[in-house]
Amino acid sequence: MTYFSERRSEINYEILKLLFNHGAQLEQHPEECITFLKHAWFKKDFETASKWISNYFYLKNQHGNTVLHWAAEYGDKKLAEMLLKQGASAAIQDFSGKTAWHHAAIYKDLEMLKLLVQYNDANNARKDDENIT
Repeated sequence: MTYFSERRSEINYEILKLLFNHGAQLEQHPEECITFLKHAWFKKDFETASKWISNYFYLKNQHGNTVLHWAAEYGDKKLAEMLLKQGASAAIQDFSGKTAWHHAAIYKDLEMLKLLVQYNDANNARKDDENIT
């Protein structure tokens, strides 16, 4: 069971927010840590989200996806830009070999691709396991 069971997600969000704001190190639980950011983002709690990004933008979930992969997949340019400004790399591969560029391209999001290229050298793009750039 994770900290974010469906029935108690609101209470658990508030508990994790309290712990986070008092310096708890959440990176030992990357799944819950990433879910915490997603909850903060959807609640438009940008202060907490911004603080999270400055501490944990590099974390990966069980599939090897970073939050930048997620932002690229869902076309969330505001979140992607915050992550990129903090130092997130669009060239990091998930466990299937896909980068944030791949996720944006799969969803045909030209604006996201432009944003990713703006912050990352396009020469860092790598081929995925299927040899697709």
